[in-house]
Amino acid sequence: EEERLRKQSLDVDRREKQLTMKTARQTPNFPPIRLLCIQPVVHHDIAGDIPLDRQTYIKACYGTYYGTALLLIANLVMIIVNASSCGSDKLAHGDMGNFNKHIILAVAYLIGAVAAFFVWYHPIYSACGTGSSITYVMAFIGIFVAFAFAVLQAVGPEGYGGAGFLYATLTADRCGSSNFLMILPVAILWTCLAIVMFAYGMHLIKYYKEDQASLNDAREQLRAQVR
Repeated sequence: EEERLRKQSLDVDRREKQLTMKTARQTPNFPPIRLLCIQPVVHHDIAGDIPLDRQTYIKACYGTYYGTALLLIANLVMIIVNASSCGSDKLAHGDMGNFNKHIILAVAYLIGAVAAFFVWYHPIYSACGTGSSITYVMAFIGIFVAFAFAVLQAVGPEGYGGAGFLYATLTADRCGSSNFLMILPVAILWTCLAIVMFAYGMHLIKYYKEDQASLNDAREQLRAQVR
């Protein structure tokens, strides 16, 4: 009986892994349009892959992903416009190296418009769809990275590529209040993104507990059947 119970428990684990593999084998359909000859690389079907009670959450995450991409663009645009209207020499305040580093990083962060999908959105999507513990771990790591990045951008220290509060304050000192007001909305949006990512993490913990409870119940039922 103990041997049978062990096999049944292994079968539960195997089915969990099969769900993950099944999702991975589905036909890639995202991104939905070809960009620069890039073919679809992942499968994405909220209605088909995600349980009904979690679809609103995933749709919110999906919208936030696009919002993050737009915010990264707005971040760069505001930094460039601010530098143009204030003047690079005045804004750099004698430290052109730090000034250039700030702009270069803001440009480099545009890769996040793509990276955010794979770093935090798709792991959340996979975790909610499969219930796999491994995908949950990846999702939590991704959310932490996104949260930390949003906090860094909201703070906005000079030389780190963010149009945050410190950068806005620095701009006000060197260029005037009008430039401060130009940067402020982006800093507020970065703060909002950090809060949203924290909320997503808390919500995902609830789903993780639900999936773990369901898995434990299934194992208990298997044990009961062999008693």
